[in-house]
Amino acid sequence: MAAALQAIRREPQPGGAAVSARMLADLRGGLEIYHGHLRERVEYARRAERVDRLRARVRRNPLLRRLLALRRYRAVRVTARPFRPLTRRVRRVLS
Repeated sequence: MAAALQAIRREPQPGGAAVSARMLADLRGGLEIYHGHLRERVEYARRAERVDRLRARVRRNPLLRRLLALRRYRAVRVTARPFRPLTRRVRRVLS
């Protein structure tokens, strides 16, 4: 570490233009990365909004509401047990 610091000390100081150009390039790179993150975040929010609208539309469906109300009966739960993998997959897709 000491040798690296001595080598830096021995080298001539860079000019102001070179330092500012390097600093602006670093800043520009950081802004481009941040812009990419913002685009990803906006796209994620757009997809989440689309899923929320779909969920709301499904929940307003009267037939589905009646079917979901039947869950309180044990016979219906036992009968529907073979469909669990399918309903889990649908839930994963909708979430």
